Amino acid sequence: MMRPVAPIAAVSFLFFFGLFLTAVEPPTVKLSSREAAVIRKARKLAETDVAAAESLLRDFLAGKESPAVFAELGALMSKRGNVAGAVGAFKRVVALDPSFPGGFKNLGKLLAQRGRWDEAVSALRRGIEKEGPDVSSCRVLGQCLLVLEEYVEAEAALRFALMAQGDDADLFFALAQAARGRKRYRECESLVLEALKRKSRWPEAWILLAHARVEDGREEEAIDALEGARFLGLALPPRVVWTLGDLYFAAGLRRQAASVYREVVRGGEVAPERLANAALSFLAAGDAKEAVFLASEVLKRDPKDARAWEIVGEAALEKNDWEEAEKAFAHAVEADPLSGRALLRLGELAARKKKYAEAVSFFRSAETIERFEEAALRAEAGLFLRTGRLEEALRALEKLNRNHPNERWGALIAEIEKRLAEGPPEAGGGE
Repeated sequence: MMRPVAPIAAVSFLFFFGLFLTAVEPPTVKLSSREAAVIRKARKLAETDVAAAESLLRDFLAGKESPAVFAELGALMSKRGNVAGAVGAFKRVVALDPSFPGGFKNLGKLLAQRGRWDEAVSALRRGIEKEGPDVSSCRVLGQCLLVLEEYVEAEAALRFALMAQGDDADLFFALAQAARGRKRYRECESLVLEALKRKSRWPEAWILLAHARVEDGREEEAIDALEGARFLGLALPPRVVWTLGDLYFAAGLRRQAASVYREVVRGGEVAPERLANAALSFLAAGDAKEAVFLASEVLKRDPKDARAWEIVGEAALEKNDWEEAEKAFAHAVEADPLSGRALLRLGELAARKKKYAEAVSFFRSAETIERFEEAALRAEAGLFLRTGRLEEALRALEKLNRNHPNERWGALIAEIEKRLAEGPPEAGGGE
């Protein structure tokens, strides 16, 4: 059984550039003598004590609202990591003077740092409308639009920035993300390769390359991308390494898949759901040993995981270890009374030991679970037929045919009715 490859899209490819604040220089705006003096003094003071410089500017603003001084205060706050305060300062800047140079652009960059993408886009667009585009604003605008999945506009902003900085790996990578968002996977691949030419030791870029190839239906080439990253010694997130295992498995390279899965397990960072899915795949491929290893890892994390116990039970059946299988399926039912597959298996194992009443009880419990009703009725009818209990077999088959009509059931019903009408066979003997 080939298991679908887990989408590498589960890994976030959004890569954020350094969102920085362009300093507001006094010559670009008209300053009063008092504004110019306090800004010069604050800048000098900030060289040794940024907090004191902020206090100086706040004291000045207590008596006069000045967009230039608010801008200077916002810049200092940003340098200290007080982005929320810087946003507030630049909001005052644009409220006092919507035409203040860099006001909306800097506000947009700060809002982006806060993850307020829609507001950031709005501010950046207003700034670009008023002052024209520049590289740093278009970079940040492009990134925000990527987050908002507005890929066409993101590409336009990023391409403007690329025209000015044509050798920028970050911009090639961001454009690759935009192409991926538009499902242009070959273009995405081409752009991310350009990024890797400029910065090869970049795990996120190798992952994005693998993603583009998977989405383009070229899983084996996706393996090449992830193996390339590992060859360079780059640390990939456990989820991505696990996906490499999925790719190996889909390509029929089960030993490589098992090795990669065990590597991730040793790191302890894998979801039980992924462990269980991989275990089922190995079980379907006839590798009971690997299936049990992975299922056991699930049980270390959650001893009450019914599906993991089912896998252990199925693996035991593969080895004809009936006792171990019965124990495992009993654990599964204990963990989840609605574990229909385990109930069916317990019924089969009970029938094998000729404990027919116990087998029927298990089958009827499974029958109450909608997803397993048909299989349970078939198992029950089969048991009654094998043990010569024709009337009970007839009742089970009639219910099976009502709920899951099939010509085969109808034929069996007719045959049993005929045999019942004829009565039991007479004892043998001659005249």
